[in-house]
Amino acid sequence: MIRPTYFQLAIVCIAFIANLSTALADDRPNIVLILADDIGIEGLGCYGGVSYQTPVLDKLAQGGVRFTHAYATPLCTPTRVQLMTGKYNHRNWKSFGILDPNERTFGHHMQNAGYATAIFGKWQLQSYDPPDYPGATRRRGTGMHPKDAGFDEYALYHALNTEDKGSRYANPSMLEGKASEQGTLKTYTGKFGEDIWVDKTTDFLDRHRDQPAFVYYPMALPHWPFVPTPNSDDWDPEEPVIESLDYASDMIEYMDTAVGNLISNLEAKGLRDNTIVMFYGDNGTHLDVSSQLADGRTIQGGKGLPKQTGIHVPLIVSWPDHIPPATSDSLVDPSDFLPTLLELAGGELPRSVTCDGISFAPELFGRSGRKRESVFCWYDPRPGHDKTQFTRSVFALDHDYKYFRDGRLFKFTDRPLEEVPVDLVTASGQDRTAIAKLKHSIEVAMDGVVEPPLVDAFGEPIAADNLSPTQPEQPNLVLIIADDMNWDDCGAYGHPAIRTPNIDQLASEGLRFQHAYLTTNSCSPSRASIITGKYPHNTGAEQLHWPIPAGSHTVARQLKSMGYYTAAAGKWHMGDHIRDHFDKVYEASTAGFVLPSGKDGEPPKMIAQQPSGCEDWERALDERDKSKPFFMWLASLDPHREYTDGSLDPPHRSEDVIVPAHLPDTPDVREDLRLYYDEIGRLDQYVGKVMNKLDSQGVAENTVVLFISDNGRPFPRDKTTLYDGGIRTPWIVRWPRKVTAGVVTNSLVSAVDIAPTFLALAGGDQSDLKSDGQSFADVLTNPLVSTREFAFAEDHWHDYEDHARCIVDQRFKLIRNDYVDLPATPSADAGRGLSWQDMLRLNQSEELTEAQQSCFRSPRPHWELFDLQRDPGELSNRIDDPAYQSVKQRLTRALDQWTLKTDDYIPTKRTPDEFDRVTGEPDHNVRVRPRPSKQEMFHTNGKY
Repeated sequence: MIRPTYFQLAIVCIAFIANLSTALADDRPNIVLILADDIGIEGLGCYGGVSYQTPVLDKLAQGGVRFTHAYATPLCTPTRVQLMTGKYNHRNWKSFGILDPNERTFGHHMQNAGYATAIFGKWQLQSYDPPDYPGATRRRGTGMHPKDAGFDEYALYHALNTEDKGSRYANPSMLEGKASEQGTLKTYTGKFGEDIWVDKTTDFLDRHRDQPAFVYYPMALPHWPFVPTPNSDDWDPEEPVIESLDYASDMIEYMDTAVGNLISNLEAKGLRDNTIVMFYGDNGTHLDVSSQLADGRTIQGGKGLPKQTGIHVPLIVSWPDHIPPATSDSLVDPSDFLPTLLELAGGELPRSVTCDGISFAPELFGRSGRKRESVFCWYDPRPGHDKTQFTRSVFALDHDYKYFRDGRLFKFTDRPLEEVPVDLVTASGQDRTAIAKLKHSIEVAMDGVVEPPLVDAFGEPIAADNLSPTQPEQPNLVLIIADDMNWDDCGAYGHPAIRTPNIDQLASEGLRFQHAYLTTNSCSPSRASIITGKYPHNTGAEQLHWPIPAGSHTVARQLKSMGYYTAAAGKWHMGDHIRDHFDKVYEASTAGFVLPSGKDGEPPKMIAQQPSGCEDWERALDERDKSKPFFMWLASLDPHREYTDGSLDPPHRSEDVIVPAHLPDTPDVREDLRLYYDEIGRLDQYVGKVMNKLDSQGVAENTVVLFISDNGRPFPRDKTTLYDGGIRTPWIVRWPRKVTAGVVTNSLVSAVDIAPTFLALAGGDQSDLKSDGQSFADVLTNPLVSTREFAFAEDHWHDYEDHARCIVDQRFKLIRNDYVDLPATPSADAGRGLSWQDMLRLNQSEELTEAQQSCFRSPRPHWELFDLQRDPGELSNRIDDPAYQSVKQRLTRALDQWTLKTDDYIPTKRTPDEFDRVTGEPDHNVRVRPRPSKQEMFHTNGKY
C-alpha cells in the first residue's frame, strides 16, 4: 500500500504518470542501483535503527519511496545471481561465487534498451574457491568474467581468483576494463575502495550525458573484515590493517557517507534531477553485529540464515520531482529488479527470456499494477568454500507468515524473529489458510523445473535434506553436567594428557563451542541458573546450598507440561521445591564431599557411597516412558573433591600432569591434579555408557546431547573466581539429525541460553519460562551464527563471602570486584586439598610467583581487564593500559546496561564465612546443615 506523504505532489504525479511512456522515450533517466553488502533493515535510521547514524539514506527515504517488505536471499551470491538475471536460484544455480557464463544479465538487457552500462564495486561471480579446497578444480574460473556481463565498463574487486583479490577497503585492488577486455589489475595506494567507485560512477554518468546510463554499484561495505574507514579516528592506509568488531559501526556509517558523496557529486554535476537512485541490501547484517531498534529490541545480524534477520533488507528509490515521497508495504524480491529496470528504461524483455520477477515501477509512481502475493526463496549456497554449515531451505512468505517446504510455519505477528514455529496441532483456520497459500506458491515456483541436485560444500552428492513435508519430530534432550571440570581439561579442547576418548568422540560427532561461559563459578547457583534460564541474582538461589525457591519456572517443568518425560539422575543440589518438575529423580549421595554439621565435619577425608554419581544414568534411560520424547538431567559428582586414589584404571601419571602457571609445580600439586585427571577419566567412561545406551535404544539420531560443566577446576584461582578457570566451560552438542559432525563454532554462548534453546528445539513457548537467556538453536545448523555479543557472570558467597561481576566476549574480559578488602580465597574443599596446603607453605617462604600469590592478595583491584587472545592465562591486568581504554569503555558500558536490564545489585548485608580462610576448618557457630534458604536468612528471594 502506498501512503504519499506530500499531498501537493499528487497532481505532479498524475501528470507525470499520464506522460510516462513519452517521457521515458524522449528523456529517459539515468539509473544507479546501489547494492549494499550485508545490511538488514535494523542498520538504517529510517527503518527504526538507532545504533548508527545514516542521515543520507534517511533523507533519501524521506524524499523517495521506502519499501517496508523488501527481501533478499540470505547470502550475497544467491541474491546477486537472482538480481542480475531475474530468475529464482533453482533455475540457474551453479555454486557459490559463480554466475553461469551463459546467462544474460540486466546489463545486457539495459544495453539492448539503449543504455550505456557500467559496473563498479564487488564482483565475486567468476571464481571463489581457493585452489586447495576439495573439489575446487571443478569450479574455479567457471563463472562469468565481467567483460562478458553486459557492461561497457567495469572496475571490480574480486573479479578473478580468490587468492588474487587483494583489499576492498584501504589500498584497494580491482580489475578494470571495458566490454570484451580481460582488464588490468590496479591498486589504489592510500585510497579507500568505496571512494574510488563513487568517483567512477560520477565520471561515467558525466561522460554519457548524450545517452541514458545505467550504473550497477555493488558496494563492498559494510562486509567483514571490520576495519577503519576514512571517517575513523585511527584511519591510516599506511598502517597494517586492524580488524575489530568495534569498526562495524564505522563501516555502516561510511556506507551512508559513500551514498552521500555520490548524491553530492551528482548534484554538483547537475545530474541528480535526471537520475534514479536505488538502494538495496543483498542480505542481512553480519552475524556478529548486534543493533538496537527504537522500540528497544536488540537485533542480532542474521546473514546466512533463512530468517527475517537474514533476508529482510532496505529498499529505497529516489528521483526528485518525479517519484513522490511514500512508504510502500508491497512485497519485493531480487528477481523484481530486472523487469523494474526495463520498465523505467522503456525497454522490453524478450519473450524467450524467463523472468520470475514482477516490476515494482508502478509502485514508484502511485499507479496500479500487478503486485506480489508472496516472496519465494530457493536457498542452498553449496557447493563452495566455507559452506559446510549450510543446508537447503525452500520457503515462501507474505506479510504475516513464512512457510518452509519441510512443514514449518512461522507467524510474524506472534514471533517476528521466528523464535518458535506455529504448533500445527493447534493451528488456527487462518494459519492453515496461510499454509495452503504459501505451499501453493512454492509448488508454482518449482513447477516444471529440475531442481539442482543436493551436494555438500565440496560438490559431492548427499542424501535429501529439508524436503520432508511433515512437521519435524520433537527431539529428545540430554544434558550432561560435569562437576568442577575446567573447560579445556579434555582431549577435545586440546589437553595432551587427560584421557577422555568418549568426550572426544562426542565432539568429533557434534559441534564444539570455543567460547562458552557459565553464569557463575559455584555449583548449586550454576545449576539453578541453568535450569531456570536466569542469572543467579534472579533465581533466589545465588549462594551455595540455597535451594531454588518454590514457584520457580524451570525448563524441566515446561518440557513436562509439553508431554516430555523428564528425569534427573546423579547430583541434585537444587532443593526440594522443584523435584516435582521431574517425573523421576535418581539422587546420588554426596557424602563424599559435603561435610555434615557439628564436630564430625572436621576433615578427615570421607569416602562417597556413590563415588561418581553417574551410576543411575543408564537406569534412568532404561526406565523412561518409551512413548514420550524425553529430557534427561544427568549430573555427575566427578571431578569434585574429595579425591581418593583408584577412580581410574590405569591411573594418570604425575609426570604427565600439566601444571597451570597460577599453581606451583610441586609433587603434591602434581598428585592433586593427577587425582583430578582420574575423576575426569571416570566421568568420561559414563559419558560413553550414555552414548552407547542411546545407540542401543535406537534414539541417538534425534537426541540432542549437550555436555557442559557447572563451574571450573576445584583448585586455587579457578573455581569460585571469574577467571576462565572458574566460569568457562566445555560445551559440546551432538545431534546427528541436524548438527554437522566435527565442526567448531566461535559463537558466544551462556548457561542461561540452555533452557530457552531446549524449549525452542522442543517447539515450546519460551515466554512462559521468563528466561534471561536467548536460544542458540540457530547455531546448531549454522555455526557461523552469533546469538549474543557478550556473556555475563557473577560471583557470590561460596563457603566464604565475595561479590563480583564480569563481562566477556570472544577476546576481552572485564571483572568488577565489589569486595576488594577480601582475598580471593579458594573454596573450602580446595582449601583442604594438597595444592592449597603447599601454597600456604610457599607463600610463607615467599616462593610463589606474582600470579600464584593472587589468592592471598588484599586489597584486590576493583577492576581487572584481560586480553584473552594475548593473555589466555589472565595474568596481565590491562585496566590502566592506554591501548585498551576503548575496550574498557565498551565493556563497562555494556556491563552497566546489563546491570540495569537484569536489575542486578550489590547486597547491603554481608554473609559470614563458614570456614577459616587459611586452614579450611569449619566455623560451627555459623555452619548449619541443611543450610537455610535465602528466604529464611534474609526474608526475601529478591534484593537483600
